[in-house]
Amino acid sequence: MGIEFMVVGNISGQIMKRQILKYASIFLAAMEPANIKSILNAVKDNNLSIEQALQKLRHLPFEDIVFAKIDHHRALRKGFPEVIFCQGKTKEQIKEIYLRLADKNNAILLTRADEDVFSYLKKSDSRLKYSKPARIIFLEIKKPKLAGHSCDVRRHG
Repeated sequence: MGIEFMVVGNISGQIMKRQILKYASIFLAAMEPANIKSILNAVKDNNLSIEQALQKLRHLPFEDIVFAKIDHHRALRKGFPEVIFCQGKTKEQIKEIYLRLADKNNAILLTRADEDVFSYLKKSDSRLKYSKPARIIFLEIKKPKLAGHSCDVRRHG
């Protein structure tokens, strides 16, 4: 993997650093590799504590927030992050899911969304765009790298 830790600090710190390194391959599969490497290098360079690194990595690959189970692993497996299906959720629930996904992804797609939801979310993130005919809200920070898959969004009825 190319990431090594210098042996410094007390015994428990050494053990924790080895454990993080041991499970790094699991972590690398859960987020963009560059983000994970950055976190691991920050621990290695003593710019980030082990506890802070674990806090950043704790939601991998899923995050359960009672009303939804967010798949943070999907972008790496499928080439595009999890899509938020808005129908049946409150605006507050949609916003909570959106903010958690936006924190870790370069593109977000919300389906079955109405203009009221868009207006509500736009207050939190002015980069969002809305397609009224398709009833989708989307954010694209950079073009996602598709993992050999394609996705059609179609409106029926």
